[in-house]
Amino acid sequence: MEKSDIIVIREIKPALSAYIRKALVLLKKDHVPDDDSIHDIRVLMKKARATLKLTKTPLKSEWYEKDSGSLKQVGKTLSVWRDNAVNRKIMKELKKKYPEIFVRLNENEKIRSLLTKPDLSVIPEKDMQQNLQQLEELLRKTGFRIRFNQMKELDNEALKFQLMLSYQKVKGICFACRRNPKPEKIHLLRKRSKDLLYQLWFFRPHDDRKIKAAEKRLGRLTTNLGKHNDLTQLMNAMNYDFPGDGNSPEMDELIIKIKGIQDKLLLKIWDDAFKCFSPGIDIKKFTGLDLIDIKTVDIAAQANSTDSNLE
Repeated sequence: MEKSDIIVIREIKPALSAYIRKALVLLKKDHVPDDDSIHDIRVLMKKARATLKLTKTPLKSEWYEKDSGSLKQVGKTLSVWRDNAVNRKIMKELKKKYPEIFVRLNENEKIRSLLTKPDLSVIPEKDMQQNLQQLEELLRKTGFRIRFNQMKELDNEALKFQLMLSYQKVKGICFACRRNPKPEKIHLLRKRSKDLLYQLWFFRPHDDRKIKAAEKRLGRLTTNLGKHNDLTQLMNAMNYDFPGDGNSPEMDELIIKIKGIQDKLLLKIWDDAFKCFSPGIDIKKFTGLDLIDIKTVDIAAQANSTDSNLE
């Protein structure tokens, strides 16, 4: 077999351990994690879960389900704090862009509450600390299990299969969204696209230029999908329902503006999606990976580089 036929990837175990380690540092950085720390921890949890999916095999289903479930619980627990911060940020941007609408919505309690930063001091200290302690315990136990899990000789066929499966899943969801762009389908496309994006990072040693180019296209796609989903979540938080007898003209107008922003995002989303998943494109054409054979490279000596690139 020619040397060029071998797919070289980063070792998975050191990266997984780094994700958990960085999340623990961020969780304990302040008395209460700030918005940036919450966001970064949730990203690390998504990266860790995407990495676990890459290594998933029937023989490892038990530890996979336990670790993936723990990481998902951490992200879900923090999601409420994160969603509140994002809703407030977007609402402020909309207020700046459409001040005349917000003047007329000045007495709307829901809008005012979304614009107001929550006072964390009203949350019982005991409850907050208990939640943070539970998250820390989940992360420590997961890190411990990963530390003693034998990942030195991962099944190469399974790695190839899982990467190809990730690509095919995203491609199928993309086509379904193009036919019927329901918010829940758009959200699913975003989640699975991020899985593929985070998994591709491990394959950079094989062809750094081509993999980074694929990551860049996926990065643009997931960014716009995220913006679209954030606007959907904001409308859900506003408890808006159409048609609805209780809707004011001002609220209807604001929703129309938000939907207009989403329509513009969809144009960008379909353009990037076509470059990634159009008919005739497969994982080889998208990334340059032949997936003929795989070997891992030891990145232990590059620990600092690993940590800095887990962003």
